[in-house]
Amino acid sequence: RKAAAQGYRGAVYDMGVAYAHGRGVPRDAAQALAWSRKAAEQGYPDAEYELGVAYYKGDGVPKDASQALVWWRKAAEQGHSDAEYELGVAYDKGDGVPKDDVQAVEWIRKAAERGSPLAQTWLGDAYSLGNGISKDDAQAVVWWRKAADQGFPDAEYLLGVAYAEGDGVSKDAAQAIAWVRKAADEGSAEAQTWLG
Repeated sequence: RKAAAQGYRGAVYDMGVAYAHGRGVPRDAAQALAWSRKAAEQGYPDAEYELGVAYYKGDGVPKDASQALVWWRKAAEQGHSDAEYELGVAYDKGDGVPKDDVQAVEWIRKAAERGSPLAQTWLGDAYSLGNGISKDDAQAVVWWRKAADQGFPDAEYLLGVAYAEGDGVSKDAAQAIAWVRKAADEGSAEAQTWLG
């Protein structure tokens, strides 16, 4: 609180987190939002992202996808990978912005390159299906493997299926079963069904 009073934007954001989760203060959604807004208005990317989420869900503010995108874009332009991903998904779905597959891939690639397993899996899917990018099964496997190596079940499953089908990699039943089993063990119903 003392650091926040001096304008330290990280502390301003942390005050919002404290109120949101009731850490050291009573849980208070209005206070959490007020502190997060202050940090976002100071250009703190985590707060900008969280404020975008609040607007997107209508959590403490009126639901407003266009306002969500304003805040996500600010955070994304500072390299916030979750914001880059959400902005890309908005372009992919045409949610609050005109649908634009090229912009979707551009923003999600940034998040994928920063290590987001969700973005890496999405990018692998885009390569696999040729959505907004040239179809390239080998590149799909590259991105799924990056996410799978981080223990992301959707990517583990997709990588296993690629090995089973020989899409982008040589067919390898042992690798297929190993990757799908990892996803199944982590609770993926799709992987459990495939494995069965």
